[in-house]
Amino acid sequence: MTSATAKKSTRREFLSHSASCGAWVATLAALSPVTARRVFAQANDEVVATEKWGRIEKVADNMWALISTLDENDYTTVCNGGIIASNNRVLAVETFMQPAGAKWLAEWSEKLTGRWPDEVVVTHYHADHSAGMSGYFDGGHTPRLWLSNTTRQLVEESRPDVELPDEVVPLDEGTETQIDLGDRQVSLRPRKGHTASDIVVEVTDPNVVWTGDLFFNRMVPNYRDSQPRTLNEVAAELVREEETVYVPGHGPIADARALDIYREFLDMVQQAATQARQSGQVAEDAGKEFRLPEEFADWFIYAPEVMPNAFAAWYRQLDANANGDR
Repeated sequence: MTSATAKKSTRREFLSHSASCGAWVATLAALSPVTARRVFAQANDEVVATEKWGRIEKVADNMWALISTLDENDYTTVCNGGIIASNNRVLAVETFMQPAGAKWLAEWSEKLTGRWPDEVVVTHYHADHSAGMSGYFDGGHTPRLWLSNTTRQLVEESRPDVELPDEVVPLDEGTETQIDLGDRQVSLRPRKGHTASDIVVEVTDPNVVWTGDLFFNRMVPNYRDSQPRTLNEVAAELVREEETVYVPGHGPIADARALDIYREFLDMVQQAATQARQSGQVAEDAGKEFRLPEEFADWFIYAPEVMPNAFAAWYRQLDANANGDR
């Protein structure tokens, strides 16, 4: 197989996998490479590893974020993730688009902490967050995989080719789960909004939060599977009184101000979609006509389907409300 053919095959395989956020995000990176490079060039001063598909940045003592930089010809990682370590255990966040992405993070976990991940958390079922899980089991390693029952069901339904490992811990979607890493506790908070089942991964002292795709930094989020009213509510719940580092599902590491701007965007889409529906405009047309105001000019945005999907999601929500549903 030639290199060009291999790239086409990989892309077809990737796009066929899903409603994954990665499909449109990667397409967008190809359409707007200059904008993509500008957004994803924002790194902190403690980058410990860099590849064309992403980088690993230290965010606190024994915590690192993997920021996917979305090279348009590479789908190794696509989403963000990270490493949370303690004195005797390591937890990895996300399994990424391909096993090579999970393996890369696990190898860096070993270099940085002396341990391959003992625990792995999947925040939701989209392929760019869940399809690479086998990479953590490379070389006979057997970490425990944490995911909600709904996420497991959706992975099995959407990708029957993916074989889930034996060491799967089902998460109760009604209550918070604590993972004890020894001298550090990690909270897994069940949420929904981006999909029917999302997990927020939180550490305190210092405060670092992996949000999954409930938060996109400087990027228009994927609304394809969303419950937009719930998404707005959950985004508000991410706000902390204490100084917090946020690792979003996509985009660079964020602070409280970046989260505020994201919430402003969510509110703006709600208002625009509500007005368009009231005027009788078709969702797809309203989405295509929508333009972000100037204060969002530095956002990494347009792929053709992104805003029509957002308006369609809000139309579904508004129709449900009109029928007395949540």
